Amino acid sequence: MDLPATLVAVLERHLTSAPVTATAAAGTYASDAAAVVVLQDGEEVFVKASRDPERRADHLTEARIGAQLPGALPAPRLRGWTVDGEWVVLWFDALHAHLAAQPWTAPDVEAVVAAVERRGRLLTPSPVAPLRSVAEMVGSAFRVWNDLAAGRERALAVTDLDDWAREGLGELAALEAAWPAASAGETLCHFDPRTDNYLVDDATGEVWTIDWSRGCLGAPWVDLVTFLVTAQGDGHDAAALFAASPLSCGAEARAVDAHLAVLAGYWTEAAFRARPDSVPDLLAYQRRSLAGARTWLQERWADRR
Repeated sequence: MDLPATLVAVLERHLTSAPVTATAAAGTYASDAAAVVVLQDGEEVFVKASRDPERRADHLTEARIGAQLPGALPAPRLRGWTVDGEWVVLWFDALHAHLAAQPWTAPDVEAVVAAVERRGRLLTPSPVAPLRSVAEMVGSAFRVWNDLAAGRERALAVTDLDDWAREGLGELAALEAAWPAASAGETLCHFDPRTDNYLVDDATGEVWTIDWSRGCLGAPWVDLVTFLVTAQGDGHDAAALFAASPLSCGAEARAVDAHLAVLAGYWTEAAFRARPDSVPDLLAYQRRSLAGARTWLQERWADRR
């Protein structure tokens, strides 16, 4: 790929050697440029950069968190970052890794679960401070059910809901209202389980977690439940996987229900707003996540009735 000339000039000013070639990274949506760059001295770095004002905060958050992540964490090392002119640029150790096959396979689900469990051990309490809570980070995006119940405007209306959501709106809204307290904790959560944020090492099969722009504080189980929603949407048994994980210890049943409820609300609205020209992989991920959140919550409710 050809990097913009202004970005090349930034890299020449800040890297140890001039960039020679760049290969686009697969599946990256949140940067103007994301590529493995080979430098003149033969070294490889992964570069992500944006000049979009709306993305600057995300890139700066990722830089701040990346600079403080423990070395034992399976995440690529941040080599440096800069704000130079219109660009916010970060560069990392390059990985020899690939995107997991989609839909999720059982071995890859197990590998991601292992990576999330390792994160939970290493990132509790969070090594990065101060940080916003997960509720502060998502804001009104996770108040869909309460807004609908109160008649406040959203992208969809109560009449757009199916029978399950419409009939259960009161309980969904109550769980959503309880969620900020239910999800609170001192663990550094990644909270962006998009499939392109988990890379499988070509040599070892270990899973690397990338893109910490959504980093926030939450309960130790938050990232695991958030990932397992998508696994559930692909036909895996999220309940069994969660019960088998040490991260489920101490997680109250209603707190997990609340997390599934807010995810179901978020993905319900996202599915309603989706356009036919949406990125196909992203659209598929949204639909699978919606299916997973709803079916897992429905299963949990059915088990108690």
